[in-house]
Amino acid sequence: MPTDPYFFTSVDDKIIQSDSIRDPLGIQPVWSTIGRRLVPCLSGSAWQIEGIIAVMAIQGLAEERLRDPANKDESGYWRLMEGLVEYHLFQTEGREPCHGKRALEANGEKLELSPNDTRTLCTGLRQYYRGTCVRAGMLDKVYTVNSSWRDAMNTVFNNHTQAIKKLGKALNHAIEEQEPVRPAEHFEDLKQQWEALFENPEIRELLKQRLLGNTDQTRFALWAYESRESGNDDTHARFEQIKQESDKEPWSLANDLEAVFRCAPFISLLERLLNLLLALDGDTVEAAAEKLSTTVLREEGARFLGLRNIDSLNTNRRFRPFFELAEYANHEEWSKLASQVIEHHQSVAQERGKKPFIQIDNDQIVVGDPILGNTKELVDSLKSPEPWHYDFYASVAASIHGQLYGAQG
Repeated sequence: MPTDPYFFTSVDDKIIQSDSIRDPLGIQPVWSTIGRRLVPCLSGSAWQIEGIIAVMAIQGLAEERLRDPANKDESGYWRLMEGLVEYHLFQTEGREPCHGKRALEANGEKLELSPNDTRTLCTGLRQYYRGTCVRAGMLDKVYTVNSSWRDAMNTVFNNHTQAIKKLGKALNHAIEEQEPVRPAEHFEDLKQQWEALFENPEIRELLKQRLLGNTDQTRFALWAYESRESGNDDTHARFEQIKQESDKEPWSLANDLEAVFRCAPFISLLERLLNLLLALDGDTVEAAAEKLSTTVLREEGARFLGLRNIDSLNTNRRFRPFFELAEYANHEEWSKLASQVIEHHQSVAQERGKKPFIQIDNDQIVVGDPILGNTKELVDSLKSPEPWHYDFYASVAASIHGQLYGAQG
């Protein structure tokens, strides 16, 4: 046997390989731009007001009371503090952990947090909630707590000085010695402090003033909450109900709500179109294009083009490729639409330093990991823009409004 068989070849870098790519068409910046007009502060992962309060409290304690200025391990401090808050939420009846439920259920009182552990265990509060705090103006751009919040939190901290000092010693020792902290050992000491923070009426009032936006944006959150409470699980149905409410009285965000109805159908269809193309490995672009004439891509592309009337969107670089795709759909240039969807995915992948999972080679579609299934069902999914896959932050706004106001509105 030869040691170098002739039938083995060197690796061909041109062969397509699949990378895991979230949002492979770069749709999120588009829908979030629309959504920010209605929900200006909240991120899609900021579901619990306790998470927001916790981030403000941890940052406030870091600035004034807990963190040793000589200790530069900010990430270790945050990791331990996030875990302590999550543990409290898990142990306190009626309070949902913000991100650490799985680890807490698995470990319970035996849970240990290491300052040098980079895994997302119970942590994530800073990652998922701090952006909301900055957009709401509760933290500035260098993450310093504003004066209103500092004053409100100090009324609580001043009543728990001994517990805070004890915690500070434990945290600094854990960080300096790289030793784990067991949240169960601090639960009783910190329980009253956390509860006082979460229930403080002044803090709750600050959240009402800052978190949901201006008066009309807060009304949107109320309508989203009422729609959710009425049992609407479908995003399109929720927005239809919100529109019915907004039509009853003057409301400054009517055009921004209309933008949702122009945006959501088309970007949902583009996502399904990519799925169809991923199932057509080996087909020509022309063969793929022939399947699009019976879809609603033309109608929804035309509606999407109406967003060009909004100056800030017409000049937005993230919207530019989607306006081009909408033009191809509107003019029924199906081959161009199919090829440009693939090219746009390639540019998104390149921007993120990833390898695209679909490309065109001599007019033939080549897919690294093809979708297996009924192609007819994928084509049929393009015959209606529903269901929408994007709710433009309506769900999180409804959740936060319910936590702040409840059924009273």
